[in-house]
Amino acid sequence: MEGWIKLHRKIQDNPYYTNPNALALWIECLLRARHEKKTFLIKRKKVTLNPGQFLFGASEIGQKFSQARGTVRYWIDAFVVDKMLATSSSPQGTIGTILNWEEYQDVANDKAKVVANKKPTKSQQRSQQKATNKNVKKDNKNEKKDKETGRQVNELIALFQPINPNYDDLFKIPVQRNAMEGIMKKFGFPKVRKMMEELPSIVTQKYAPRITTPLTLKNKLADLFIFYKQEQAKANNSANAAVKAR
Repeated sequence: MEGWIKLHRKIQDNPYYTNPNALALWIECLLRARHEKKTFLIKRKKVTLNPGQFLFGASEIGQKFSQARGTVRYWIDAFVVDKMLATSSSPQGTIGTILNWEEYQDVANDKAKVVANKKPTKSQQRSQQKATNKNVKKDNKNEKKDKETGRQVNELIALFQPINPNYDDLFKIPVQRNAMEGIMKKFGFPKVRKMMEELPSIVTQKYAPRITTPLTLKNKLADLFIFYKQEQAKANNSANAAVKAR
């Protein structure tokens, strides 16, 4: 898509301005939004995008910015909560709608001032449409998985509450969410949840590794496993000694 967008200086007053990941994603949303109504044929079905709307997938955007799908979904959900963006599901993919698009972009006046860019050739249009269809199909397949992954990451982070009084800050930090998601992908959600449920009783023991965040858990995972096995061995030896003493 060619053309340009307006970026007002008051974006500097937005709290997302100081977060590089959030700012990059928001600008990407603005750049993807259509300036005029257009109907596409995707998966043999028509989808119409109005000014300020765009089709997207968390996995595809995540690959572009080297971000986990769960992180992209987190920021998208944050934009929705702050009434910057609205999202809706369709058979062709997720449709994002920039709220107050007309107010800030002044589309009607811009169209009268700017000379239309050269239209792409039919061959270019077919290539672009083919690439879009392929990406949307892949994103549709991963959309439900993205939401479930985000829910599971939130559930695991919540289990830090007994050992970290500031645990609620962890939900908003991408590096902490990425660390938790990486551990979950490696060992599976059920195993990690069981480990997290036992963590408060382990880390409070003498000589146990100090773990209070997903990132420290990731970095000290090997130490935690060693300590856990040592404690199990001690318990087994004590049990065997008690049996022999009878």
